[in-house]
Amino acid sequence: MFFFYRNNETRESIFNLYVDNSFAVGVESALENTITELEKEYMLVVNRDADEYLGCKIEKTSDVKMVISQPDILKQLKKRFFDKVKHVGKHDTPSPVGYKVIKVMNNWEKLDNSAQKEYRGGVGLLLHLVKYSRTDLGNCIHELSKVMDVANDGHEKELWRVIKYVLDTLRLKLKCDLQNNDRGIFYLTGKSDSEYARNKEDRLSITEWLVFFMSVMIAWKSKAQGHITLSSTKAELVEVTDSWCKLLFCKQILE
Repeated sequence: MFFFYRNNETRESIFNLYVDNSFAVGVESALENTITELEKEYMLVVNRDADEYLGCKIEKTSDVKMVISQPDILKQLKKRFFDKVKHVGKHDTPSPVGYKVIKVMNNWEKLDNSAQKEYRGGVGLLLHLVKYSRTDLGNCIHELSKVMDVANDGHEKELWRVIKYVLDTLRLKLKCDLQNNDRGIFYLTGKSDSEYARNKEDRLSITEWLVFFMSVMIAWKSKAQGHITLSSTKAELVEVTDSWCKLLFCKQILE
C-alpha cells in the first residue's frame, strides 16, 4: 500500500494506492485536475461516489456519519459455514473471557487434512473482518490463528462459536463519527494495554492498541510481542513503544 500527496495551485489531494485500486480525497478541483492528468497515461475507471473500497461497503448516514461493513465476507461465511454453525447456541461474546489456545501436542488429536483446510479458510475470512470492520473479534482470532497448521476438535468448535456470533451480529459495523473541535485542529489519540505472559506455552506477552483520528478509530492491533519480557512493567514498556511508533507514523502522514 502506498500514499501519494500532491500540493499545487489547485490545492491538496491525497491518493492511497493498493495494487490496482486507489482511493483519493481532497479538494474537488485538485482531484479533477489529477484525474485528468492520470487519464492521459492510464486507463482509469472512476467512481466519484465513495461507496466501496477493497471489499468494504461505505455507507453515509443522515447525520453525516460513515459506517463501514464487509458484506461480501459475511456472505461467504454464511454460504460456507452456516450448516456447521446453525446448531451452535447464541452468545453475548465471540469467545469466553480469557480464552487461550493450547497447541496440539499429539498427532491423534489433530484434524484431518480436509477439516484443517476448512479451519484455515474460516479463520482467514475472520482475519479480513478484523482488519477492516470488526475489531471486537481481534483477541479471539489472534488465539485461533495460532493453530492454522495443526488444530483439534476443541479449536474447531471455538471457531464455529465465533462464526455463529458474527452471523448473529450482522448489525455490528464500524462507525466513523468525526468529532471536530472549536479550533479546527487535527488531533490524534491512542489507547494501549498489554497482558503479561498471557501465552503459557512461550510466555510471550500480548500488545493491544488503538489509534483515533478526531475520535475515529483508524488503526488497531492485538499481537504477541516479539520477545519475552521479565516483568509486567517491561511488557507495558514494549506495548507503549509500539503504540507510540504507530502514532508517530500517523502524525507523519498528516503532516
